[in-house]
Amino acid sequence: MAQHLLVVDDNDQITNLLRQYLQAQGYAVDVAGDGTEALERIAERLPDLILLDVMMPHMDGFEFMQELRRQHTVPVIFLTARLDEVDLLTGFGYGADDYLTKPFSMSELAARIRAVLHRTQDAGSPDEVVRSGDIEVDRARFKVRVKSRPVNLTRTEFSLLEALVDARGRVLSRLQLLEHMFGDAPGMADGFERTVDTHVKNLRAKLAREADGQVFVETVYGVGYRLREGGGP
Repeated sequence: MAQHLLVVDDNDQITNLLRQYLQAQGYAVDVAGDGTEALERIAERLPDLILLDVMMPHMDGFEFMQELRRQHTVPVIFLTARLDEVDLLTGFGYGADDYLTKPFSMSELAARIRAVLHRTQDAGSPDEVVRSGDIEVDRARFKVRVKSRPVNLTRTEFSLLEALVDARGRVLSRLQLLEHMFGDAPGMADGFERTVDTHVKNLRAKLAREADGQVFVETVYGVGYRLREGGGP
């Protein structure tokens, strides 16, 4: 069965172009003109992935993400003509999995879609639970606990934590973390390494919040990141 995508954008030319291209790539595609209409489409059928414009009337992309994440973990790729650090932090803070700035090439969009679908639908075995000190990661059930307390992570944050736990204290570079997130999708790492810093910042804060302020993700300056089993002050 074809994977189902939902394109949310108020520009009819863009939605029609994306629908035609993505259908030619083998996807089933629905479209919506704003966040409100998108929520109605999702109530009818939950997509495998959402392509989401940020600037829209009635309900913009950030407002839509807030509503979406109350109920669903479906992956989301932001499509935006405006991107600064605040927008980036806001989008990932609401649980976005990736972003593309307009204008973008169709081949790059296709690569991003394949990568996000690959990492969000590649489930492990039902009993595959890994632990590192106070952190427990249940791959199959998409659950994380720290000091026996549940931690609510986005799919991207989960993927990053999974890589750090599997590294068993070794330092992982930003490029290595990107490869874990996106596989070998062509061009995926180009100009995209700073996004890792944003995701790590969010992951670090969520783990610390449930562990009385302990810091588990350590920055190794000039190299990358590693996981401290016991956490730090």
